[in-house]
Amino acid sequence: MFGGDSARGYAEMQEDISSYEADLAAVEKEIRLSFDAVHSLEGDSRVEKLRHIASHLYHAKQLLQTLRLEVAETADAKAQWQGSLAQHTATLQRFDSLLPALQNDERWQDMLGGGELAADTLTPAQLIQHAAQVQEQSVESLTRSKRMVSGARETGAFTADQLRRQTEQMQRVDGNVKDMNFHFDAAKAQISNITKQLETDKCFLALIFLIIMGIVVIIIYKAFNPNSKLNMPKGFQSPVEYQ
Repeated sequence: MFGGDSARGYAEMQEDISSYEADLAAVEKEIRLSFDAVHSLEGDSRVEKLRHIASHLYHAKQLLQTLRLEVAETADAKAQWQGSLAQHTATLQRFDSLLPALQNDERWQDMLGGGELAADTLTPAQLIQHAAQVQEQSVESLTRSKRMVSGARETGAFTADQLRRQTEQMQRVDGNVKDMNFHFDAAKAQISNITKQLETDKCFLALIFLIIMGIVVIIIYKAFNPNSKLNMPKGFQSPVEYQ
């Protein structure tokens, strides 16, 4: 262990730093080869190569940042790796300034008609005229885009209004369903009450029927057996008893 170092061993940290530095050097080499190849490319191949360079340059910057952090954690390694860090920083800065220049050149070639016209073969008047044509086309394209955006906004507003109307309709339907459920429950309760009342009435009618039948039986019995000792209410005595 060394005084200002982290808990990891010094040899292990040196190995990690060397690994990051080797990865960074490999990415820088790939970027350098891509820069050499991009000059011989045209059209989509050139655009794709520039995107490839931008992606690798971003990766290289991340590796450089990681390398700086690893070196900062190892106090005794700062002096050893300081020169290498400065060299990598300068290399990436040079790449970073070269890439926009190539990208701008690509845009300029697009303005000249996708590489069909060469800037060095046109007079200033022709360049201005062609640039004006491209600008006019761009304005027309922008106008079409604005119309499309406007149409999309109108469609969105119409869709939102329809959704609002449908939501209100669904809320009304839901309210109607709730009212129907309430009335259904009330009707069900009324039917239950009526059913109970009918059952009570049936019992009462059955009792009355039994009483009447009993009285009829007694009257018939007395009519056929006048000498019987069966006591009957005064109002139900046969006419023979009153004579």
